[in-house]
Amino acid sequence: MIRENIPPPTRTAKTETAYLKRAEQLRLQAFKETWQARRDVAPDLSEFRLGDAISWFCGQDDRWSKSTIRQYQAALRVAVERAVDTYCLSISGMAAAFEKLDAPPKAIKARRAWAKPRTSARKRQSVLLTELEAVIDFLESGTVLDRIAGLYLKCNVRIALRPVEWETATRYGSSLSVECAKFTNGRGIDSTRDVDLGPILNQCPYFLDSVDRLIVGLHDALGHAGSWSRLWSRLASRIARACRLLGIPRIALYTARHVGLATAKQTMSSVEVAALAGHASDRTAQWHYAHSRTGLSSSMAVAVPHAALLDLVRQPLRTARLSDGRLVRETRSLRCEGELVHFRPRHRNDASGLEEADQNIRDWSPFSP
Repeated sequence: MIRENIPPPTRTAKTETAYLKRAEQLRLQAFKETWQARRDVAPDLSEFRLGDAISWFCGQDDRWSKSTIRQYQAALRVAVERAVDTYCLSISGMAAAFEKLDAPPKAIKARRAWAKPRTSARKRQSVLLTELEAVIDFLESGTVLDRIAGLYLKCNVRIALRPVEWETATRYGSSLSVECAKFTNGRGIDSTRDVDLGPILNQCPYFLDSVDRLIVGLHDALGHAGSWSRLWSRLASRIARACRLLGIPRIALYTARHVGLATAKQTMSSVEVAALAGHASDRTAQWHYAHSRTGLSSSMAVAVPHAALLDLVRQPLRTARLSDGRLVRETRSLRCEGELVHFRPRHRNDASGLEEADQNIRDWSPFSP
């Protein structure tokens, strides 16, 4: 395992390729919205430079969310670096481009409560056991892709992997090892993680056979699909078709991960859930995934993370209010469990209280020695 003293790579080759593709899409979008709209200039994409796209991007206030802007900034930075590597841009040109990107456009305001949620927020995060069994039974009587989709739902509601992590899944004994997604950007727990399927075998003795058939089936189907993204799209379509024919609200690929983590929350601590999910922090699963009440059943066995992963989970400090009204920050580290830091809240007109609060903030820092 990669430990804390060995920094992970900032970008993989696959990530850089995706960024370059996104930057080219932005350049095309900028070209369509600027030059093609001008009647006095003959539209020619080859004359529309990367610098023009960056200038257009920085002027698009109140158009994208903060996270989208960060993604576009990163993509354009990679494109600039590649232009320098291929001698299409000078060092001074790179500095000027980076200076522009350091002043990104303003993000749109927070989404109103009544506004239509984004695509990811509309995906189903819970499912009834009867619905899940009906969809799996329907898929098992279908084509090869249908059966693979059924195996995916059957296995992943107990293991809770990201769909992309099944691409590297390897079983040895009663353990499953996968390459942890999102590790290179600091959000994954480690480069790889292992989960123990032993508890599941006590309820389902033939579960390992289902896992093996799923892994083999995915790699066999990959040859026909041509790419993993196309294969996952086809599996998602097969599940959506089954739900439509059965009259069940659509189940997404990620629904199985939500259900698996929600079920795990009923019997596991937040640190164990984070290790199972592959999260670097124990807060991610609590904030962005389904609640424990949406899990299938507390008696349903799920995979458990290996003990070595638990020490890698970050546990950010949290604030609590005592019965006497005082606020405390609890140090939730496994090594310093139970330590409390008392502080006074900030007051706009209380300089001494502000200094004391600032000092306490420095003391709370999880990066302090």
